[in-house]
Amino acid sequence: MAASDVVLGFDFGTTNSLASVFIGDKVITFLDNEQPIPSVVSFEGGKVEVGRKARDKLTSAGLGVQGSTVRSPKTLLGRDELIIDGVRRDPVKIVEHVLEHVRNFVLQSRAGRDLKMDRVVATIPINMEGRRRALLRQAFRQAGMSVVQFVHEPLAALYGYLRTSASGDDMIKRHNGKLLLVFDWGGGTLDLTLCRLLDGLLVQVANDGAEDV
Repeated sequence: MAASDVVLGFDFGTTNSLASVFIGDKVITFLDNEQPIPSVVSFEGGKVEVGRKARDKLTSAGLGVQGSTVRSPKTLLGRDELIIDGVRRDPVKIVEHVLEHVRNFVLQSRAGRDLKMDRVVATIPINMEGRRRALLRQAFRQAGMSVVQFVHEPLAALYGYLRTSASGDDMIKRHNGKLLLVFDWGGGTLDLTLCRLLDGLLVQVANDGAEDV
């Protein structure tokens, strides 16, 4: 498979977002100065800014709309349009700004310039279902990407740990048939997934979580 045809992993987080890809046996994670990209959008003065420039405009902690800046637009999916800086804004479009910013960052990087980044596996909180999941898929599509599959964030974290750990194969053998509880404590959400390892496969047994951490 050519590098341009690979599927990228996309973590659209409550606080930060980033993309990664496997090319052969090598994992490439696209970081901005060794940091993920803040999931923040600013509409100050009618100008759209995303990421660090938008985050620098925040004057307080917390999620949602703060003046003309939106922190974690993912939490707004499913809501009606919002009035931000005197303009009606569609939450899906606000999410699209973040997704497109991350995509452009990858394509403009040295390691990502040969990638299409038109197909992604996207992580989601365990309680993102129904309409909100469909709206997120729509935002990805508007940003030039199709979602091949959604993966719950704790499951993705466990898979990534086992896949990249030097003792991953040994751990899989030692924990075969056992239950593993994964805590994914993010910037505003807490997701828990109970998994069982069965002959190298990760099987989700139960999920729970909260969005108001």
